[in-house]
Amino acid sequence: MMVENPIEVVFHPDAFHTILTETFHKHPAETGGILLGSTEGPKWYVIEVIEPGPGSIFRTQYFEYDHAFVNYLGRARARRYNIPLKVLGLWHRHPGSFDRFSLTDDETNLKFAELSDIGMLSGLVNIDPDFRFTLYYFDERLIYTKTAYKVSLEEIPEKFLQKKYEEMIFRNHTHHETL
Repeated sequence: MMVENPIEVVFHPDAFHTILTETFHKHPAETGGILLGSTEGPKWYVIEVIEPGPGSIFRTQYFEYDHAFVNYLGRARARRYNIPLKVLGLWHRHPGSFDRFSLTDDETNLKFAELSDIGMLSGLVNIDPDFRFTLYYFDERLIYTKTAYKVSLEEIPEKFLQKKYEEMIFRNHTHHETL
């Protein structure tokens, strides 16, 4: 069942690049990641993508996250920003042209949907033979809505990109101690 799309999604180019790199690095196995970002009304901004981790299981028709790694790195990346990032969803690669969610995907998506009162995103990657990324919005009812997205740095408000302690980096690099 499809419903009207309630959101607009913009990916930071580095975040989308992480999806591309992870997909082709693990080819032909399935892989995936976690989408972190911020929302402002109907606009969702994916700022970071967390890779699945060294303890993940990568098979041609199955993939499982390294949960300890993803949770640790997700929290670490989120707290780097003045406006802490939150989990917006996940993505994973499917074999060939399979571009529907499996029952296992539905279970995983439901767990993510229960974490949020505004819904979640789930992206499917296919290489058949070219790269294809299809993004869906859903909530705990698991009604998937195909969602358009953009990859653009310019369309992400600066306030969502500002990192904590950034001024210290520049301040510390402009004053050199002499011996």
